[in-house]
Amino acid sequence: MKRTSIFMYALLAVMMLNASPKSGHYEQLDGTSAAGLCEAIGKVASKGYHSLGYDGLYTAYRTTDSKNGRIWDMYSNCDFSYSNTCGNYKNECDCYNREHSVPQSWWGKGTTNQGCDIFIVLPTDGKVNGMRSNYPFGEVGTASYTSKNGSKRGSSAMSGYSGVVFEPVDEYKGDFARGIMGAMLKWRGKWTQSEGNSTFTGNYTSSGNYGFTPYAVALFMKWHREDPVSQKELDRNDGIEKTQGNRNPFIDYPCLAEYLWGNKKDQKLDLSKLMSAYDPNYFSSDQSGCNCQTTDIEDATAEPFYFVQVNGNNLSVVSEQIANIVVYDVMGRMLTYQTTDCLQLSLQKGIYLLQIDGTTQRIMIP
Repeated sequence: MKRTSIFMYALLAVMMLNASPKSGHYEQLDGTSAAGLCEAIGKVASKGYHSLGYDGLYTAYRTTDSKNGRIWDMYSNCDFSYSNTCGNYKNECDCYNREHSVPQSWWGKGTTNQGCDIFIVLPTDGKVNGMRSNYPFGEVGTASYTSKNGSKRGSSAMSGYSGVVFEPVDEYKGDFARGIMGAMLKWRGKWTQSEGNSTFTGNYTSSGNYGFTPYAVALFMKWHREDPVSQKELDRNDGIEKTQGNRNPFIDYPCLAEYLWGNKKDQKLDLSKLMSAYDPNYFSSDQSGCNCQTTDIEDATAEPFYFVQVNGNNLSVVSEQIANIVVYDVMGRMLTYQTTDCLQLSLQKGIYLLQIDGTTQRIMIP
């Protein structure tokens, strides 16, 4: 069997570990711009959706927010058994409950529609959730409270809003930003601005920043760019499609945010020029999703090609040809050096440097 055939079978085997948008799922976005693109994203974000009901979220979390058979919380360092849901709590790690990343009071409360949309209703530590209260997201200057994983509440350090804000840790900021982007457009017209006027305008035109205040645009685009889509987020997106039926366009195609709120605002969208976060090259790119086209399978052997996959604690590297593959920890200590075309390595949570034939990239194990 030819080496290229062996490579393609190995590549496909690793790629199958992740789902991805079905063919044609986003075709209605192609060629749109401005308010037309905003509306189309909202429609595609609703495609396949069915309500789980508020009580159904606890069951769905076993698929969408699970790590090693326990609940994965982004507000604390705690993990929870699936059954450890909150009644009463006093301390961090006592129990978990359902956190609305867009506070319920911002639309008049309720547990239907966006009130049970799993993209913005997440499992979090009860104590930290209570400390977050209904404050908007932001970046804290002086903290009045800090959770065990570094999430904090305090005075806003960003211009545009001077009140109290809640700031999750850097590792999850992009997750929250993209979740809110997708849900806001999916549920457009169902938000009120009485308490959410720090974040929402209710105006889905270009001059209205497609629903966001200037403060929210600055905050969420900063988080979106600085914390790009991770393997955890891909897995959660796939899990939500399995349970709730729909996907988040800003996870599948991160560059879409630039066409509404960033450096490509109001430009006509050519979908073929965007890179999906599920593309094999995504994690070795700048992760904006804007700068590279998807590599077609037929063209994968046109030049040396490497596929890098992080799945849980496992790092997989598949190369079209024999390569020198080196992994370093964040302190620069060499963990392995192999001359091979297929590397499989189990790593602990952290940041690593992966070097393939002299080219280095950062790898994060969530």
